[in-house]
Amino acid sequence: MSIRNLAQRGIILRFVWVAALLSLAGLILSATKTEPSAWLTPGRAWDVDIYYRAMQAVRAGQDPYATGLARQIAAEATGHHAFTYVYPPLTLLALRAVNLLPLWMAAALYWISYSAAFIGIMWAATQCFRPPDRDIKDCDIKHLSVMQYAVPLAVFFPGLMPDDVILSGNIAYVFYGLIFTAAVLGWRRGVWRWFYLAVLFAACFKLPFLTLLAIPPLAGERQWLKATGVGAAGIGLFAVQNWLWPLQFREYMQSVSLQFQFNGDFGLSPAGILGRYLYQRGLPYSAPSALAFLLYGSVLFATLYAFSVLYRERRISAESWIPVLMVGTILLNPRIMQYDAHAIALPMALILARSVASRSKAGIAVAVSVLLLMIAGFMGNTPASVDRTRSMFVLVAVMALGFQQLAVEVRRTRAENLLILPNVSAISEPALVPVDAYQSESRS
Repeated sequence: MSIRNLAQRGIILRFVWVAALLSLAGLILSATKTEPSAWLTPGRAWDVDIYYRAMQAVRAGQDPYATGLARQIAAEATGHHAFTYVYPPLTLLALRAVNLLPLWMAAALYWISYSAAFIGIMWAATQCFRPPDRDIKDCDIKHLSVMQYAVPLAVFFPGLMPDDVILSGNIAYVFYGLIFTAAVLGWRRGVWRWFYLAVLFAACFKLPFLTLLAIPPLAGERQWLKATGVGAAGIGLFAVQNWLWPLQFREYMQSVSLQFQFNGDFGLSPAGILGRYLYQRGLPYSAPSALAFLLYGSVLFATLYAFSVLYRERRISAESWIPVLMVGTILLNPRIMQYDAHAIALPMALILARSVASRSKAGIAVAVSVLLLMIAGFMGNTPASVDRTRSMFVLVAVMALGFQQLAVEVRRTRAENLLILPNVSAISEPALVPVDAYQSESRS
């Protein structure tokens, strides 16, 4: 039986799914602690271990931030790095609530939520697939989409780079599952209230989630005021904790500061890469990295806004705009971690696959570069700084490809308008008719 018949019957796809699931199970079962010390990162569920230590401290009536600071200082004295609880004091209320449950029940509920949220992340990205991306049956072999195979493989490639970050159990996956699932209701049905609630809840744990509030104004109508209000509420909830729990809030801020100083945990955003580079050379890093973020963040947001106007004018389709918007809003985060990149692994793969399918020279060059970087990652261990730098390159390159695709689509729809209605002004109302037809065709 030929490869074409196997692909069209879905046999290859089922094989990829089975292989991916078996590989994930093997990865989980084979992962072990790298060191016996309690403060070092274990081979799996390392973030869950941090949460559990904080729960134990709260149950014993201790201050989890004070014990975390002691652990960080003790680890640094021996030349090691500690990973401690670095969420605001408001989240201790959640830890107390979880402590009311038996440990086995709390663990089961968490991992069920974790798995369901990851499925939600993948599902939200697949809502941007066009028909050729969804169905491999009855397709010509030349047009079989790689996206069907990217879904089961996405777990291994956060930001299109190999990484086992999903084994961490970081709660960010739960929040991304809630937020991106609610975002689908927003851009499809215009119902954004669940999105706002999800972002506000997530911001209680990780304030940078507020950058995702750029999605509703850039993908919906009349959402600027609501998004600004939710953002103000999130910042207010963060600030009021300094008044409600002053000691714990100061300890929390100190823990975050030591996370940068001891662990160099700057993330893989352009600003984070710059901050790490300056920090490793003993140079001031806060102001330069903040200034760099303001510069490229402003340009990025302005570009996203310009395309959002074209999207509302129906010059670009939702299937093209939403993946670019998801990647762009993640890049608006000044400290992008591996799990942040993992949440947009599928939208990034979609942008890259479409660019290669359109025979874009830039897309093919980036695809080849990503492939080479993946091979380099599989060849052996590389320093964390190198891993983050190459991941940043992939993020920025894919973002640029996304903008290129949108620009091409805008030019194409404009050409269609002028061809169909050559005597009608481009700004007149009837000029949108053929674009509506184009967008509805892409959704069918």
